Amino acid sequence: LPPGPPRLPIVGNLFNRPSGNQYHLRYMDSIATYGPIMSLKVFGRTTIVISDLKIANELLERRSANYSDRPSYRMMFDVLQWWWNPAIFRYSDTWRLHRKTFNDFFHQKAVQEYTPIQDAASYVCLRALLKTPEDFFDHVRRQAGSSVLEVVYGLKGRAYDNYIEIADKSFVSIDLAFTPGHFLIDFLPILKYAPPWVAFKRRGKQSAKYALAMREQPVTLVQEALADGSATPCMITKLLESQPHDRLDMIKNVTTVAFAAGADTTVSQNLTTIVALLHFPEVQKKAQEEVDRVIGRHRAPTCDDRTDLKYIEAITVEALRWRPVLPLGVGHASV
Repeated sequence: LPPGPPRLPIVGNLFNRPSGNQYHLRYMDSIATYGPIMSLKVFGRTTIVISDLKIANELLERRSANYSDRPSYRMMFDVLQWWWNPAIFRYSDTWRLHRKTFNDFFHQKAVQEYTPIQDAASYVCLRALLKTPEDFFDHVRRQAGSSVLEVVYGLKGRAYDNYIEIADKSFVSIDLAFTPGHFLIDFLPILKYAPPWVAFKRRGKQSAKYALAMREQPVTLVQEALADGSATPCMITKLLESQPHDRLDMIKNVTTVAFAAGADTTVSQNLTTIVALLHFPEVQKKAQEEVDRVIGRHRAPTCDDRTDLKYIEAITVEALRWRPVLPLGVGHASV
């Protein structure tokens, strides 16, 4: 194994695990001591931490056939009730089916069909920002959430307000649960039988209820709309009409994760970009100059202008590098 902190009997590196929201930064102290690839072992389970891009590409890209499985996310599965999320499925035919179905709607060519929806939502967001800039968080969240809700479920207006509240409550603790081993239940699955008053059980109880509602509620609405002929063509209507009836669970899983990814991670990244522009006003000024030069002041930019807005594109990519939404990514496991 790669080097790592000294281990205690039985518990191993239990007390070397990072805690708090900045867990990815806390790993850096250990990496400075043990090198770009280090190991931790807790209750017999080994975790490898990679901090070098070259090593990560070698193991997770070039040798992906060996490391494409997922670790056991017991907090996600048993407590938060995100067992439907294909991102944490074990490497299997079930995972392949979910991945293919998702990619059919979100590959590079497919997403071009959604640009009118994105442009319309962006225009609404800009108008709202002009009117009440102090509510920028809500405006940015609505822009991303309403876009993906329409793409995935064909739902608009009040449906967004009802559904986003459920989604927000289901996202509680998800960022930490995505970190392999952050919760002890990931090392000791028997803890799923712990009494409900234990801290991690209390933490997950409410969000679990909303996670299941997030999966079920919009599908029911769309099925009712299909029955009375009022459904808007979208991702889920195409799947319900084209897939066998015994794949309904797969349809629910794929559409829910599509919404969750778009509504949560996109919002986080957009807000990060805003923070970056506030910290670097000179960059903001250059960006405005490019928009004025390329687009002018008679209209707002659209997705069709993306290839002409080189500096804006560079800002977006740099924000992704500067503050990635999931700094540690999603854990891998050997097949």
